[in-house]
Amino acid sequence: MSQSISAKADNFGVYRRFVSVNLRTDEILFECLGLISFEDKDERVVLTVKTGPETYKKHSISTKEGVFWDVEDLSENPVNPYKYVVNWQPKMLWPFELETDPHNPYE
Repeated sequence: MSQSISAKADNFGVYRRFVSVNLRTDEILFECLGLISFEDKDERVVLTVKTGPETYKKHSISTKEGVFWDVEDLSENPVNPYKYVVNWQPKMLWPFELETDPHNPYE
């Protein structure tokens, strides 16, 4: 059963939340919610987010020492399956939230 759940999630069938945390300060550095598939490679996590029937966005996050990351399956998103949210949280950057609507990219 675990393998079928993972396969569904990795094929963009489950709404997920990815979070990376600075273990020294307990601050959330990066958060992404959406239809996410990920690959852990060479001190980086590469996220691929499905934003439309045939469109995708990629994010590459460093996983150097002192950074923890987690992916949580949240279930299907019943409202808009292609909506995704990215939150950057470090104090050195001005906090902002990026939301996309594939039907109106200029909104």
